[in-house]
Amino acid sequence: MRSAFELADFPAVNPAFFTLDLPRGGTDGRSLEHIGSEVDNLEVSGRKLEAQGLTFDTPYTGLEDMNLTAPPASGGMGVYTGSVVTEQDTDPPEESLDDLRERAEGGDAEAQANLGYKYATGRDAPQDDAEALKWYRLAAEQGVADAQYLLALMYSLGRGVQQDYVQAHMWFNLAASRSAGARRESRVRVRDRTASRMTPDALNEAQRLAREWEAAHPR
Repeated sequence: MRSAFELADFPAVNPAFFTLDLPRGGTDGRSLEHIGSEVDNLEVSGRKLEAQGLTFDTPYTGLEDMNLTAPPASGGMGVYTGSVVTEQDTDPPEESLDDLRERAEGGDAEAQANLGYKYATGRDAPQDDAEALKWYRLAAEQGVADAQYLLALMYSLGRGVQQDYVQAHMWFNLAASRSAGARRESRVRVRDRTASRMTPDALNEAQRLAREWEAAHPR
């Protein structure tokens, strides 16, 4: 705080927050609802954070998808509207890498997902996208929704594997079907955004693969 004002620190910005005892006007549809900053390659940066287990309140939204008039300098970039990182998808338990690997190799789906997380983020393990992909896939094949979602992100970003929107959509679709509430809604939006980048044939293929996987893995 500075004097009676609460402050927030952002790069090159130091806003102050205080209360005025005055009538408030509406903000519906105005840019005040979408305070934020524009960053080159924001969608890619956001997806990398998601691949490390971070969850945003709302998914990436391009300016063309918002009911706002973009300023001339926007350059077609997008924003995470009103979004902050609210949680980490499964924080790995305090367990040695060797013990975790032993459980993962024994077929423990939770351990496989957590081991993938460690390799994806470089936490307590060497950062290795190929290893992360391997363990996420093993957990995803056992029906772990978070692992399915993170595997989809790896495919979407081309981390540890060639970028493949068909595989990304398939795993986003499966992850959404095994999620609930706000998490499901967020994953559906990410899945649908992926679909918008695909040809009709590619989308049909992704949906076919998801149906076949579901049929082979009854709940």
